[in-house]
Amino acid sequence: MKTIEITPESVVQEAIKNGQKIMGDGFIGYKFVYEGSTFWNSLLKMLYDQGHDVSKILSTEWLTSNEIEVFQYDSEVWALH
Repeated sequence: MKTIEITPESVVQEAIKNGQKIMGDGFIGYKFVYEGSTFWNSLLKMLYDQGHDVSKILSTEWLTSNEIEVFQYDSEVWALH
């Protein structure tokens, strides 16, 4: 049986490939805000709870360097997810 390691980086990259959108900024933070976002956000929370440094990849620097588009914060959209 092959073991697959799930990392914060792989979760974000896979979520983006599957049409997810990231919203936020360097002050409030970032999260997925599109249909199905609960699944992807919960994966990141699980990794955080296991001790992974999720903040490293949910940063302006990492997202920009990986050419991941970030949508500007919108309080109504944020509250829905």
